[in-house]
Amino acid sequence: GLNSPFISKFGPKLLLIAAGSIDLGVKVKNLGNTVLIHTPALSMFKDALKKNLDFMILEGSECGGHFGMLSSFILWERILEYLYMNKKEIKEKVNLIFAGGIINDVSTAMLASMLGEHLDLINPGIQMGTAYLLSEEIVTTQALSPIYQELLLNNSCTTIIGTSVNTRARILVDLIYSNYYLDLQILAKKKARRNYDKLNLLNLLFILLKWLYLIFLNQKALTQELSEDTA
Repeated sequence: GLNSPFISKFGPKLLLIAAGSIDLGVKVKNLGNTVLIHTPALSMFKDALKKNLDFMILEGSECGGHFGMLSSFILWERILEYLYMNKKEIKEKVNLIFAGGIINDVSTAMLASMLGEHLDLINPGIQMGTAYLLSEEIVTTQALSPIYQELLLNNSCTTIIGTSVNTRARILVDLIYSNYYLDLQILAKKKARRNYDKLNLLNLLFILLKWLYLIFLNQKALTQELSEDTA
């Protein structure tokens, strides 16, 4: 949970909140801190804007780490469209940080083309988290271990975990995850096999009951016929 006394006493004054609620952002801001908060959906963005949080990070599903359900361009377009449609109610520029799939000059140019006509409404910034992980500075300043960066450089495949519990995160497909995923596949196949066997059993029971019913009807008809002959 939020350690309010610790934050109040030691800082820092600038806090980034990922996978947190808007109410948490408000609590942190009320302690005298500047808040950067992830808003991966329009509903969260509206709430953060209404409660005057300092910076909203719009991080699409192309990013690393945790993310929401929308891709970057869809998320950005929805937020910008909302601001444009409600610009009369916006008293000062909104601080927005765009993130998710911004890796080179092409992606930054694509983002810039979207922002051009909205600069009267926003103060835009760019977050390039994955690109920073691959920089020399992050290792020399000891912000990241060289082993972590080596894993990034030697792997090109990623996968998504946490979908079933709504906490999606992008991770590297390493040996541990590969084995774990293989185990899940084996369990799924076993479960499917059990379900298949149960279905076959039910089908056999249904066929048996059907034949018993037909035998009963035939026996009833035969008995009735014998009774009529006797009469």
